[in-house]
Amino acid sequence: MKNLLTLFVLISSTFLAAQGKYPGGGGERPRPKIGELKGIIKDSTSTEAIEFATISLFRKKDSVLVTGGVSNDKGEFHIKEIPVGMYRVKVSFIGYKDKFFDQVLFRPQEPIVELKTIR
Repeated sequence: MKNLLTLFVLISSTFLAAQGKYPGGGGERPRPKIGELKGIIKDSTSTEAIEFATISLFRKKDSVLVTGGVSNDKGEFHIKEIPVGMYRVKVSFIGYKDKFFDQVLFRPQEPIVELKTIR
């Protein structure tokens, strides 16, 4: 019985160590989701709002897609619950050249980033 208990403890501790330090199995601490990204997308010539444009946020350190959103009928977008960190933002729509913002930082002191009007 003692050997069985020892074996169980050994297997359990190995399993827990493989899961990482934080939930989800990763060893990296989850970042607080406090950031918000706002803006308006308009055609540069006609100044009309661009509906259904895609906004993608890629983590700067490894280019992993983290979150994104779509502009509404007024060209506005508001993406919430963005983890703290540095991002590259890509704005795209069929028939238009992609627009990039390379240094978008979300931090607890300034969690809201407003890109204003994007043309």
